[in-house]
Amino acid sequence: NPAGIAVQCIGDVPAADITVVIDEADNCSTPTVAFVSDSDNGGLGTTVSPYVVTRTYSVTDAAGNSINVVQLITAIDDQNPTASNPAGIAVQCIGDVPAADITVVIDEADNCSTPTVAFVSDSDNGGLGTTVSPYVVTRTYSVTDAAGNSINVVQLITAIDDTAPIISSCPTNLVECAANEVTQKAVVSNIELNPLNYSDNCGGVLTVQYQIKDKDNTILVDFGDDADGDASGYDFPEGLNTITYRVIDVAGLSSDCSFTITVKHKPGLSNIE
Repeated sequence: NPAGIAVQCIGDVPAADITVVIDEADNCSTPTVAFVSDSDNGGLGTTVSPYVVTRTYSVTDAAGNSINVVQLITAIDDQNPTASNPAGIAVQCIGDVPAADITVVIDEADNCSTPTVAFVSDSDNGGLGTTVSPYVVTRTYSVTDAAGNSINVVQLITAIDDTAPIISSCPTNLVECAANEVTQKAVVSNIELNPLNYSDNCGGVLTVQYQIKDKDNTILVDFGDDADGDASGYDFPEGLNTITYRVIDVAGLSSDCSFTITVKHKPGLSNIE
């Protein structure tokens, strides 16, 4: 019987070749070798289900005497497919992380077949999506050949919000008269920062804070002192007061805008001629 042959792929099974019978002999003549038939076991060509061809050759002498010899050809694909890790993706917002897409695996290959790419899973590091705490998704895809050999590849998707909120408009500068000649102060209403005038690229809850400085640049109210973030109703002292609103996004990024309220001195009755 000819020596057996081992191949990786069913498609690698060679054509019949009578020269594989190398020791044919006869007592009276040189026998003739001929291919008779191939049969297979219907295997899948895998480690657990080898594909085995039983190839039969006949050896016949001049008198018509004949024997059959058998060669076994076994195909077992035990080689994994190949693929590179997909290129990483950088996005601004956690909400911008794209859905899984098997087409990001672009170089999958196999020795025997075209492998199949499938999404396996996502995991993340629990980051906040900020510069100091990036949100990183580890996305896993499998690459599997027809024989069931498989590898995993990993794509990293990183969300870092480094874009501050936008304030499109600040309250306008105002000039108010002091309410009385004793305190020389004025309570000013309706100077909140309109929610329609600020936004953020990633959405989420935006925090508004404010600071008030008087004419001497002394801080009367600092950022975060007032929980409601609205300077309306404050009793402003005489002179030029500077109000700065600050909008802070969930990533801790902030933008400021400022306006002024000038409180004019109210003269007492003794000053009026």
